[in-house]
Amino acid sequence: MARVLFISTSTNNTDTVIDSLKYLGEHEIELVRYDKRWNEVCHQAILADPNVRTHLQMGIWPPPETREAYRQRVSMDAEILKVAATFKPHSIMYISAWEGLFVPTHETLKKLGETAPVTHLCFDGSDPPWWPQMKVFEEKKLFALTVNIDGGPFWPGAPLWSTLNRPECPKIAGLTTLTPVDPRYFEGVQVPFNVRPYAIGYAGNAGGWIRSQLVNQMQKHKGHVFTYRGRDDHMGSYRNYCDFLRYCRVVISVPFTGSNATTHVKGRVVEAGWAGAALLEWKNDATRHWFTPRHDFWEYDSIEDCMDAAEWLAAHPRLCEEMAQALRKKVVGEHHPRQIWNHILNWQPPKMSKGKKASASSHPSSEAPGAPGSTSAAEPVSLSAAPE
Repeated sequence: MARVLFISTSTNNTDTVIDSLKYLGEHEIELVRYDKRWNEVCHQAILADPNVRTHLQMGIWPPPETREAYRQRVSMDAEILKVAATFKPHSIMYISAWEGLFVPTHETLKKLGETAPVTHLCFDGSDPPWWPQMKVFEEKKLFALTVNIDGGPFWPGAPLWSTLNRPECPKIAGLTTLTPVDPRYFEGVQVPFNVRPYAIGYAGNAGGWIRSQLVNQMQKHKGHVFTYRGRDDHMGSYRNYCDFLRYCRVVISVPFTGSNATTHVKGRVVEAGWAGAALLEWKNDATRHWFTPRHDFWEYDSIEDCMDAAEWLAAHPRLCEEMAQALRKKVVGEHHPRQIWNHILNWQPPKMSKGKKASASSHPSSEAPGAPGSTSAAEPVSLSAAPE
């Protein structure tokens, strides 16, 4: 049994990833929510002035002249170093967020690496705005490995990156997987597919222009077959979200990254599989890299096409059920959290022959089992010290 320390910088959306390792029951896990004080300070500020909520969303709070004072108030760097020294982890999993007052300093991340190998879990590694940040991480040698759990085949840790000579970031030690999901959220009596009450559903965040327009147009024109269920930011709301997916015959996914610059594989794709629902996905190479269109899922390529496809799929429940079964079989068989976590924890740096210098192209950037073109198999644990 290994000791794994999680440092989370975005509390609500990361719990299912952490829970997916807890589910295995094979490791001793400690969690530090680095953004705890930041969230408390923001909550108090919003109570005092409701306009702060809007300013936070715009990224202009706190004002520049007060940021350093706020950093001193919300910093938990000393606490995570103390936990690491006491817990003595074999491996540290750092769930990152973009730069801000709610992330530890680079100096702290460097010190953590002196305690145990630090793995950077990035939820949006395919999004180009992340790449200059990854370049800084690489230059400062903060992480032993970066794991991109958005499934995208094009990012600085992907196998083909070293052939592209991209200026944003050099080739880094990387691993590409899909989102590890805790299956316990999908347990319970399963409603038979043909009597699920929602023909076509979308659950979760409807922010961003494309996503909001799709939901609005579906509600306006296809309300007789479409149901939208928003997800709030309160702890514990994830189970309600999963329950909704389990009552849908078809789940829509909108796979654009946060900047809308490209596409990736949303956690919703894996969640649809665990929920036993069919997937209606915007046509993209990232999802096609892992799953087969018209067998594991159905595609659309515009908002208008999504509306037409939803109407058609609602009238063909047998086909939807067959795709749902195929998707679930592949998710459970190839992207179970046990497989994903074994691949992460068993990753090894490249073995260099004597006299040969490591180069960017020598990093064994690979994909987890189940990915077409996966080139490396899991080997004995090296991201963590030998478990006691």
